[in-house]
Amino acid sequence: MTSHRAIIDAYNFSGIHTLTDIGGGHGALMAEILRANPAMKDIVAELPSVVKDARGFILTKGLDARCDVIECDFFNKIRPGGDAYLMSHILHDWNDETCKAVLDNCHAAMKKEKKFAVS
Repeated sequence: MTSHRAIIDAYNFSGIHTLTDIGGGHGALMAEILRANPAMKDIVAELPSVVKDARGFILTKGLDARCDVIECDFFNKIRPGGDAYLMSHILHDWNDETCKAVLDNCHAAMKKEKKFAVS
């Protein structure tokens, strides 16, 4: 996907050991990021109904040793532990109040020195 390449080309992922993709779908963006950053590990955080297919996708790409797929409802809580957090094509689906709640949950999961990117 063109937007995946643009994200990889535009953002310097160096220094990020574990990147968490909130609402990461089947993991296509994370697979591309992992290919471009061989030392990185990733987490795809997605709804329970998507997790099985996302794990299968990551497995078919041979990235299962470097990418975990976890259940996440970003409206309620986001698991801490990432060095950086990413949301791509998520916030445009929701009104301002809902977006603020999701971003507040991201902020609560982050340590002070961590990063967050939205595309």
